[in-house]
Amino acid sequence: MPNKNCHADASCAGNTPPPTPTPPQCINIIAYKDGNALSQDELNALQPGDMITLAFAPGGAATKVRFRVNAGAWNETTTKNANGQFTWDYTLENVTDFTIDAQWFDGSVWN
Repeated sequence: MPNKNCHADASCAGNTPPPTPTPPQCINIIAYKDGNALSQDELNALQPGDMITLAFAPGGAATKVRFRVNAGAWNETTTKNANGQFTWDYTLENVTDFTIDAQWFDGSVWN
């Protein structure tokens, strides 16, 4: 079964944090496909080549957000959807397991 995990200060809707002695807090990230928020079962059914939209609503004074998948390069965005969530589109590569990290910028530091 695929393993879709949250990491750092991020989460995926319905995902379970990775197993660690002190799991990170996972809040406010939603994965969408075709405009619909994905459940854990739908996340598990994703295949390489599927495009998802990651959305993060950190609240506070966030001016931008950055996402990364599987500890890759950070991808910054200031784009917001109708719900006020920062969004970034990502096409799954030839992997069935992935970890999503997200951070928000408050004008002076990344959180």
